[in-house]
Amino acid sequence: MLYIPDDAALLEESMTEKELDDIAESLMAGFRCYIKREDESVIEIPDIDEFSDTYEFWEDMINEIAQNSDSYVTIEKMKSWESFRVRERFIDIVTDQFLQRKLRDALSKRKPFRHFKFEIDNSGPWPQ
Repeated sequence: MLYIPDDAALLEESMTEKELDDIAESLMAGFRCYIKREDESVIEIPDIDEFSDTYEFWEDMINEIAQNSDSYVTIEKMKSWESFRVRERFIDIVTDQFLQRKLRDALSKRKPFRHFKFEIDNSGPWPQ
């Protein structure tokens, strides 16, 4: 899941679902993602806190973003607690009582996201 700041809402509307999925995947893989306001290009840089050995390779781009921060929108990964709340709200709109119970149970277990995903993936076909 990703968090798009309010000032970037128009950017989100102009992006395709594939582009948003790619950003979400990059965030989960440990990248930091930025959107250049001028042309809406997506820039993905490894999170230096996690991949410190790659700093030299990305140094110019990191400095460019830091020096021109107003030209970029930072896309952040949701905090764990925010993602948990999204799942809780999702459960509230599920109409199948059996699935609702299974999802609530999944969130109460150790490693709730993994259990939640398992229940969703094994709950039958979903409309696209």
